[in-house]
Amino acid sequence: MRKQDKIVIWPAYFDSTKTRNEGRKVSKSLTVASPKIQEIKQAVEKLGLEHELVPDASYPKTPWLKT
Repeated sequence: MRKQDKIVIWPAYFDSTKTRNEGRKVSKSLTVASPKIQEIKQAVEKLGLEHELVPDASYPKTPWLKT
């Protein structure tokens, strides 16, 4: 999802417990079970990318669950 020249990355994209219909975006071979937002943050930092963490955001498909 793009917003103001930014890319939003949700943990659901990399969650092996989710189906594609539930929001997983990558192949199961590249996913982990229930990824934590802090793990994604560490990966983004290792890549040297500029980022902003929004801890209380909720994935649009499941607005009742917070990240």
